[in-house]
Amino acid sequence: MSVAVETGEPADWLATAVYLAEQVTQGGSEYIKVTVFRENSWGDDPPQQYKVLAKVGLTPMDPPEERWVMSVARRMPAELDIEADVLTAGLYDPGEHARVKRPRETPEDTARRLVIQRHQLPKNWQSSPGLGVRGVNLPRERINVVVPSSVNVAQLRSCLQASQTGITRCQ
Repeated sequence: MSVAVETGEPADWLATAVYLAEQVTQGGSEYIKVTVFRENSWGDDPPQQYKVLAKVGLTPMDPPEERWVMSVARRMPAELDIEADVLTAGLYDPGEHARVKRPRETPEDTARRLVIQRHQLPKNWQSSPGLGVRGVNLPRERINVVVPSSVNVAQLRSCLQASQTGITRCQ
């Protein structure tokens, strides 16, 4: 399952993933994977390295200390970072890269140059460093999940359980 968010901090993204995994678990799943993405023009299509803000895997039948696998990003990427990552991935196709590259230019360099040109950025613009998720070693009990009163939990749970049998978009 994937969910897109527009704002937040690492603790928010991780709590969102944990909460959704626990809601799906109530439907009887043996393994749940939840990925929290930054809302962006490319959705959750690959590449995902810069788009992913948190990943959670939950195996409810495992012993409590082994049920959770979690990772979270340190910060949210800018749309330009995601654009550069998407361009870079596309430029690893030799035909596409040959079409737009300059001599001795890597796909990363070409993508950076194209983003700078497209958005009229300073020539020294670089993608933000340190993007992407990293594993966290936290017990589930240390993650505080607060559900706003405006969230209809029964409706959400029903939609999430329906999504186990097919592709469903829960709002």
